[in-house]
Amino acid sequence: MKKKTVIALFAVFLTIAVVGITVAFMFRKTSANNLFLPAEVSCTIHEKLDGAEYTSGTRHGFEKHDIRVENTGNYSAYIRVRLVSYWVNADNKPIGLPSSSPDIELHENWLRSSDGTYYYALPVDPGKLTVGLCEPIILHTTKDENGETVYQAVDVIAEAIQAKPASAAGEAWKVTVSSAGRLSIS
Repeated sequence: MKKKTVIALFAVFLTIAVVGITVAFMFRKTSANNLFLPAEVSCTIHEKLDGAEYTSGTRHGFEKHDIRVENTGNYSAYIRVRLVSYWVNADNKPIGLPSSSPDIELHENWLRSSDGTYYYALPVDPGKLTVGLCEPIILHTTKDENGETVYQAVDVIAEAIQAKPASAAGEAWKVTVSSAGRLSIS
């Protein structure tokens, strides 16, 4: 009986030791740094109006040009833009006149979808810009019902989506991405 008690106590002691060593190993501190950085996908619009660059706000003028989009994230991304046209008064306040999107001549690697969205066909690396969207957009003036001069404004709205996996852009934007990474519109 004494022998069985000693063996049982030894087994309990051995189990406690193994569990303690295992737990200590699992919770030990290491000096390794976590180098994992989550992907950040973002973009910024760069454009010029009458030769003066601006990044936000509503302004009016005669020509909007050099519309490019910068990938400000840390991961390659596809870019798409929409143009929103409307009329403003001399104080830059929107007024209720009907407006239509300007007819533009696209530059290389820009694609136009049937819903008026423009897609850049190639992924843009972090810190890089797309080529210009189009030839200069001529902004017009007209008179409202009171005879006051009103100015056409065109805002550029940009979006970015991660380039890899290619299925991300395909599923979210309903586009096709070739094995070479070139985006196309169905």
